[in-house]
Amino acid sequence: QTRIQRITLSGLTAHLPCELPLPQDRATLILWYKGQATKPFYSFDARETATGYHKVHDNSDLGKRSHFRLEPLETFPGHYQARLGYLEVENISLVDAGNYTCRVDFVTSQTMMSVITLSVHEDIRDLQVMDADDRNVGHKAGPYKKSSQLYLTCRAQGGYPPPRVQWLSRQEVQATSPPYLEMESLHSVSSGMVAHRKGVGELVTEAILQLTMLKREDNGRTFTCKASNTNLTHPLSRTITIDMWLPPVSVHISGTSAPLQAGHEAELQCRSQGSRPAAQITWKNEGSAVPTIISQSPDMLTSRIRLVPTVEDNGMELSCTATNPEVQGYQTTTKEKLVVHYAPEVSVIIPSTLDPENIKEGDDVYFECKINANPKPSQVVWLHEGSVLHTKRERGLLVHESNLVLQRVNRYSAGKYQCRVTNSIAVTTSAPINLNIMYIPECQEPRNVTVSVTHVDGVKLNCNVDAYPEQVNFSWAVNNSRACLNCL
Repeated sequence: QTRIQRITLSGLTAHLPCELPLPQDRATLILWYKGQATKPFYSFDARETATGYHKVHDNSDLGKRSHFRLEPLETFPGHYQARLGYLEVENISLVDAGNYTCRVDFVTSQTMMSVITLSVHEDIRDLQVMDADDRNVGHKAGPYKKSSQLYLTCRAQGGYPPPRVQWLSRQEVQATSPPYLEMESLHSVSSGMVAHRKGVGELVTEAILQLTMLKREDNGRTFTCKASNTNLTHPLSRTITIDMWLPPVSVHISGTSAPLQAGHEAELQCRSQGSRPAAQITWKNEGSAVPTIISQSPDMLTSRIRLVPTVEDNGMELSCTATNPEVQGYQTTTKEKLVVHYAPEVSVIIPSTLDPENIKEGDDVYFECKINANPKPSQVVWLHEGSVLHTKRERGLLVHESNLVLQRVNRYSAGKYQCRVTNSIAVTTSAPINLNIMYIPECQEPRNVTVSVTHVDGVKLNCNVDAYPEQVNFSWAVNNSRACLNCL
C-alpha cells in the first residue's frame, strides 16, 4: 500500500495520483473511495475495453467533479517502470479534504492500493478593522482625544489553515491572534466550534490592538494588520492611521518686544501650535475682545490685530488665548503688558498750601511741573515770560528738575511761568500759569514837587502810584504855615 500527501488550494483542481506498476497482466478496474466509505464515489472500468469508461457512483457530487486520466509509461530510477494515473477533482473545497484510496484490480494479479491524503487550504476571504463599537474603520481611526484608549479589532474572515493575524507598527509586532486548538476533523472547522468563529460556516480570526493611553506622538501613527495562513495564498493587510484631536501646545504674542508709539498703528501677532483641528484664538485687552485677522499653515495658526495705541494703553495687559473646541476644558493663554511711548503731557501747578490770590512781596512761592511721559524726560526747563530760568541763589531762584522755588518774591517776580519737557518722542511746553504778587502802593515819581499859585488861581495836582491790586484809596492833606486843614 502506497501513501502519498497532496496539498491544493480551495477552488482549484486537485490532482490525486494513483500508481499503476506494470505487472504481468493489465489493470481492469480502478475504484476511488473517500475516508472510511465502503462504496466508491468514482470508478474507471477497463474490463471490457482498453480505453475504459468513467462511472459516478450514487450520484455523488464528488464523483461528478472527478475525472481519471492515465499518463504515458514512465521509467523511474532503478529501471522501475510504471504508469501514473491522476484523479482530477474540480472546484475543491474544505469538505473535500481527507484520505482518498485508489484501488486497482488486475486480470490475475493481486489488487493494489494507494492512499492519498489531501489537504485543502483556503484563501482568507476578507480582512476588516473594527473599532470599540464594532464599527468598520476605513483608512483612518478616530479622531481620538489625548489620553483616551485605542481599541481596534482586526478580523480575518475565512482561510484555512486558520490564519495568523498580527498588528504591526514601526516594524514591531503589537498584537497577535491567539493560537488555534488543533481540529480533530474538518467537520469541526466548518461547524463553528472554536472561539475564533462568529456565526456558522465561516472561520473568523481576530487580533486586538489596545493602547490604554494615547499620546500626542501617536497622532498620524500607522498600524498595519496582516493576516496570512499558507504559502499557497497571498497575505492580506490593512493599514490604519490614527487621527487625534489635540489641544494647542503653545501660544506666543509677537510684536511687543519693541515699545509701541501712541498714535501710530501697530500690528501684533499671536501664534498657536499643536492644535488639531486648528485652534480658536481670542484676543483680550483688559477684558475687551479685539477683532482679529486669521491665517493658517499646516503646523501653525496666526492671528493678527492692528491697533493705534493711546497714552492710556501704556501698561495695559493684552492676552491671547488658544482653545480647541473639540477638546473641552483645555486652553492656553499668554499675556503681555503693552509699553507705549508718547510725548510728554505737562502742566504747572501751585501747591495747595499756597493761596495764589494772596501772595505778596516777601513770600516764598513753589511751582511743580506735573509730567506724564514715556520714556522718562531727558530735560525739564522752566520759563518766565518765555525766558529760560537758571538757579540764582543770591536772588532766591532755585530750579531743580520739575520743581521751581522763588524765595522772597517781589513785584518783578510776577508774570507767566511755564515748564518745557523733552523726551525721545517730542518736546512739550505747558500752558502758562500766571503769578500775581501784591505790593504796597508806591509813587511813580517819589520826589517832592512844589507848585506856586496865587490865592485866586486854580491848580490841578496828580498823584500817580504803582500798586497791586490796582484798586487804591487816595487821601489828600494840606500842610501850610498856619496849620493842617481838613483832609481833602
